[in-house]
Amino acid sequence: METEPQKHSLTDKYKLKNSWIKQGLAEFVGTFMLILFGCGSLAQSVLSRGVSGNMLTGSIGFSFGLTIAVYATIGVSGRC
Repeated sequence: METEPQKHSLTDKYKLKNSWIKQGLAEFVGTFMLILFGCGSLAQSVLSRGVSGNMLTGSIGFSFGLTIAVYATIGVSGRC
């Protein structure tokens, strides 16, 4: 009897096995989301000279960025 070669799916083939790389990548993605939404909302209010945003939009942008960053990385960083 010949054994069939094992078929690996793409997720198995490209899965990150090193936990330090996973955690570092999750940290990068979380920080990117926070900076993207937070600084983006502040840039909107500064560049429009207050017409399209104010202090409230900056606060909402940073809190939204933090929420998205936590939800994006909770699977890697673990539970509280």
